[in-house]
Amino acid sequence: MKSPSYRPSEEMERLLISVIDGDLTNEESDQLEELLQEDSEAQRFAVDFLQLNALMQWHSVDLFNGELNNPTPGESDDSWSVHLRADSNSSASPPISKINRLFRHWTLAACIVVGLGWTASSFFSFPQSEPAPVFQDNNVAGRVVNLANVAWSESAQQHEKWSRLSFGESIQFDAGVVELMLDNGAQIVLEGPADFRLVSPMKAVAQRGKLIVRCGPDAVGYEVESPHANVVDLGTEFGVTVVEGQRTDVVVYEGAVDLSTRTGELPQERHLTAGEALYVDLHGEVERIMSVHTDGFRMPRDLLNRNSGRSSLIRSVSDNLQSADTTKYYRIVGNGFGEDCRAFVDRDYQWNGVDSDGLPSFLLGGDYVMTFNDDKIRTLEIDVELVKPASVYVLLDNRVTVPEWLKRDFVDTGRMVGLDEANPHLRRDSPNLRPGQTYESALKIDVGPGRSVDSTFSVWRRDYAEASTAKLGPIRQQSLDVVPHAVLENMYGIVVTNLRDSELGSVY
Repeated sequence: MKSPSYRPSEEMERLLISVIDGDLTNEESDQLEELLQEDSEAQRFAVDFLQLNALMQWHSVDLFNGELNNPTPGESDDSWSVHLRADSNSSASPPISKINRLFRHWTLAACIVVGLGWTASSFFSFPQSEPAPVFQDNNVAGRVVNLANVAWSESAQQHEKWSRLSFGESIQFDAGVVELMLDNGAQIVLEGPADFRLVSPMKAVAQRGKLIVRCGPDAVGYEVESPHANVVDLGTEFGVTVVEGQRTDVVVYEGAVDLSTRTGELPQERHLTAGEALYVDLHGEVERIMSVHTDGFRMPRDLLNRNSGRSSLIRSVSDNLQSADTTKYYRIVGNGFGEDCRAFVDRDYQWNGVDSDGLPSFLLGGDYVMTFNDDKIRTLEIDVELVKPASVYVLLDNRVTVPEWLKRDFVDTGRMVGLDEANPHLRRDSPNLRPGQTYESALKIDVGPGRSVDSTFSVWRRDYAEASTAKLGPIRQQSLDVVPHAVLENMYGIVVTNLRDSELGSVY
């Protein structure tokens, strides 16, 4: 079945945006009523548009702190293409105008979700005797909400922005990005070349391509099937890359998934949580993925919003651990180090300046590695392969005795950075609260330099005059036979910048 070809006029889009923003004038209301009165397709689109916007707003809001997600680069704060949050702690506090608009969105969402006596006249001033029609189509899956530089495959159906999708339709394109919002609250971002099909309200099939799936409460249990594996969402954000004819890669950014193999003689099942990544090959073998970057996976929006791309300095990160030891990965973030950037793949902690002066300037905009905090209990070796001459910085928790390898190979710069931890495992009677810190504040992430800094880290540096491999060691000489959350100290961070002869910024 082909998607409906109806396209709203620019004027109708503008008026519907005014409805959502709550600033529709009486004159504009009459104008919109006139546009809708004689056109059933326009009425259908208006209702779908309001429902979709409400659903997207409902899932983009952190219900506990009222934050809105950052717009994507080049997108205005008032854009009606509102995206799902990729990281609930990545946004700054919204201005008052956004908060007022937020409550209007919530009111609209409540009216639509409850569905009792709601009519378009609530917003358009239609006569009460002529309620807006509400359309039900069990074959409608959702809508295309964004397209970027899409090159459709030969003979493939070409979808347009805001076109509706039906179950059974294929989405095939050779390049670009397609973003979908499903009626069940799942958001899917596809990066080409891709071959993707929506099978049912709770299942899709990916034959090739990179995709990210983020599921709201109603979409928990959503399944993505590839030629090699099935991935079932358990309330999360996860990435899947299907390399046609070779393997399927799975990475969990938040929450958890269940992974099961579809190839091989002995089916395998694995449960993955945030910070873990595995691939399944043609023969059903399951192996750990050590490092995750833009070449291999579509990145979540919190990293894309930082204008991060492929690291120009770091080729790869690896360690001496086996799949039997861990399934955690290292995430490589190009040009992404800055205030409130996420520190670890398996924690929501964030790097911050220790005071209002912010992070040391020589670290800002550096390529960095999100390590995994579970590594703090292991003895290990980490290799950071450098593409060209660079300065490598290690951020070490000040509660840790400085390791011999760090004192031998690196120099203490004398500078500090802070970590905002938001520890969900902290007990109310914990003796580890800082002076003046309350239990409630220790559970939250704050925004900005010097805000909610729970621990401090010393900054160590080593310069590499040519492309090389930086070899890093453990934070302690012996492994600990305890669960990682029982250890107060954190794993170190890694930042790589262009090689400089001083902190003033001149580059060799």
